[in-house]
Amino acid sequence: PETSNVIGDRAFGDDVERIVALGRAVMDGLDMGGVLPVLKHMPGHGRATVDSHDELPRIDSDKDTLRQSDFEPFKQLNDALLGMTGHLLFSAIDEVAVSTCSKTVIGDIIRSHIGFDGVLMSDDISMSALAGDMRARVTGALKAGCDMVLHCNGAMAEMQAIAEILPSKPSIDAAPRIARVDEALATLQSDVPKSARKVWQEIMADIFPESQNAL
Repeated sequence: PETSNVIGDRAFGDDVERIVALGRAVMDGLDMGGVLPVLKHMPGHGRATVDSHDELPRIDSDKDTLRQSDFEPFKQLNDALLGMTGHLLFSAIDEVAVSTCSKTVIGDIIRSHIGFDGVLMSDDISMSALAGDMRARVTGALKAGCDMVLHCNGAMAEMQAIAEILPSKPSIDAAPRIARVDEALATLQSDVPKSARKVWQEIMADIFPESQNAL
């Protein structure tokens, strides 16, 4: 079936090698500019046939297919310090829980198979792919293994409900990850270049020399 255009040109395509090369270039470029990149949407949003802002995408591909294609770019870029989940149902991995609230998806796939050990934040918990009230969504995401929850465009009542149940400090697992992010941010902000070190054309020429002959 046709996939949703919610990701669209925010993705680098469907070829693993090219995705990894372009993803690495963007991550390096953001670092050079003093911005920490966020690896998303883990473990892979590309097969979604509906927009997770509006409803829950169900992905029925088998585990081997997902590991070889969807999960592989994240695995090769797993040294990012920040990552984000996608609100997706992977029926072959956890047929009940949405990935953001799934201990299996986060523990077995994102942390173990992909090998991501950075700070993991949820996608926006106000999106319609998630069920339940804000308290249930926050609790579900944190218990499943998210280090942080992202809440966008929320009403004051929602924010108050969330603040009431948030832990007073990061979990034992999350604390060292957050410390690494804080350290990286301090380093980046003290070393932001005054001008771009490379223009996009130079980056593309380094990665794909053949692209220079396209015009």
